[in-house]
Amino acid sequence: MTQSKSPRRGRPEEIEEIDLAVGDAPAEGPSIGSDRYTMTEAAKLKGVSYHTVSRAVRKGRLPVLRLGRMALISAEDLRAWRPMRERAPRRYRAQQVVQEASPIFLDTALGERLELAKEMSTVYEAIHGASTELPLARFATMLCEQMSRSLNLARVSLWVISDDGTRVRRIGHVGTRMSSMPDDFDLSSFPSFIKILAHAPARMSLDPKTEVPVAFEALRARKPGPILYVPLRVGSRPVGVVFGDRNGEAFEVSPDQMALANVLANQAALALDNALLREREQHRIAQLSWILEQTPDAIRACDAEGNLTLINAADRAASEFAGALIPRPGMDARVNPGVVDRRELDGSPISLDRHPLSRALRGEHIENWEYQATLASGQRVNVVVNAKPIMVNGDITGAVYAARDVTASRTAREDDAARIAEAERAERQANALMLLLRDMNNAETTDDVIAAAIQRIRVELAGDHAFVLLRD
Repeated sequence: MTQSKSPRRGRPEEIEEIDLAVGDAPAEGPSIGSDRYTMTEAAKLKGVSYHTVSRAVRKGRLPVLRLGRMALISAEDLRAWRPMRERAPRRYRAQQVVQEASPIFLDTALGERLELAKEMSTVYEAIHGASTELPLARFATMLCEQMSRSLNLARVSLWVISDDGTRVRRIGHVGTRMSSMPDDFDLSSFPSFIKILAHAPARMSLDPKTEVPVAFEALRARKPGPILYVPLRVGSRPVGVVFGDRNGEAFEVSPDQMALANVLANQAALALDNALLREREQHRIAQLSWILEQTPDAIRACDAEGNLTLINAADRAASEFAGALIPRPGMDARVNPGVVDRRELDGSPISLDRHPLSRALRGEHIENWEYQATLASGQRVNVVVNAKPIMVNGDITGAVYAARDVTASRTAREDDAARIAEAERAERQANALMLLLRDMNNAETTDDVIAAAIQRIRVELAGDHAFVLLRD
């Protein structure tokens, strides 16, 4: 006698599943069209519970196309899927598929969803494309316009947080001003603004003047209407916030619209963060470019193949002064039309293979290498060069060098050395003369005077022997 197993106590909701044979599958017929279906619609068409469809999606047995929080199943995948038939208490069992239900209503609703999906895909592409192409101000305006169209808002303003998280500034808006707040202010002076930024999902404030009286002081005598807050966050880091309303008039936001606002907020936050990063990089590049153009050193850089990628004004001026062709990006960075010859200080020639950039591309770090260069004008100059390779992830991707004309300083040093040597020689002669006079003064005879003179001359001339010949 076979004893049937009783369900586990305390867990009447547990579902036991078995494979559903192909012959046992609910009749699909024309119910499955050529579009995509939500998981709820798929459950109805297959005659199973939403739980079964969700489990199949999670385990990868049923492919889906995700658009935000929406998961769509293609008709082809839905036909191929063989679900598990559920055995559960009656009140938990799925409704049987209604064979009489017309698929036209599903297809119509699905068509609307697909149109929305296509529209959202276009919105995402436009937002992220604009963040990499438009200046920050124009991108911010475009983002506000997109939020206004998607959420049916009359006024929209976009605020961003500074890198250090201490200040907030308005960078874009649509419509008239929504408050009397300044366009740039210290975040600590508006605690209510901090609360808004800390609230992750979008939400409605039905009475913003009461909720945040300082931040949303009325511009007109009448009371401001509801305001939609849409915080923009990348992970746990706040980037900014979007405020929107309908010119102070009362309005409501449906759950679907609120979900749409959150989906747009996620994409807008990523795009805005990218746009802000791009603006900071452009600002940094502009600063570095100005510094490079103003420095008196001749600076140039090349890629891993030795092609010129950067040259500053001082380096260009050397060629312009010599009347030679100005180096351009893409040319061989080691060839300078304004320099016809390079030699070591001892006169030995410096080949192209020992050019500072050639050595740097081989991994050398060159510090204060001085050599003599002959310009196209015929002028000879002394140059001190520093060069190093550019490393990215351990690989040499290029090289950079800076050269300084030290001809004047070297000439000055040589002149100073000559003057010092002349002064030292005059001092030695004066000392020698003083000592000779002293010795001669102490001498008692003529022979003693001659001997003292010979000894002093021998010392000054660094000789081993000395003698004097006298005429009779």
